[in-house]
Amino acid sequence: MDSSNNDIVQSLLEKLLLAERTAEKRLYSDKVLIRDSANDSIVPNHEESQTQSSCYHICHFLLFDLVPYIIKLIVIAWCLFFLIEISREFLDVIISFMKNFVESYFLRNRFSIE
Repeated sequence: MDSSNNDIVQSLLEKLLLAERTAEKRLYSDKVLIRDSANDSIVPNHEESQTQSSCYHICHFLLFDLVPYIIKLIVIAWCLFFLIEISREFLDVIISFMKNFVESYFLRNRFSIE
């Protein structure tokens, strides 16, 4: 009976230790940590945490800093393209109107002078 209680206690302690490690991983999810078995403490693994941190910063830069500027540039280029197209058509209309007006004015004046 005593050994079964010890097994139950051992099982509960293992589950508690597993839960503690899971909680530590959640708490320090942005840093990679290793457990120092000599003094039973948590020590950051600097090589992995620096690599993970630099990857995080690069991804964060690309997604949240660079992408909005790229989207803004695309929108501005799209607006400029349509503005140029509209202004080109508008200028064509104005030029054709001026051309017709000048031709009709000179034709009217030439016939009226003769």
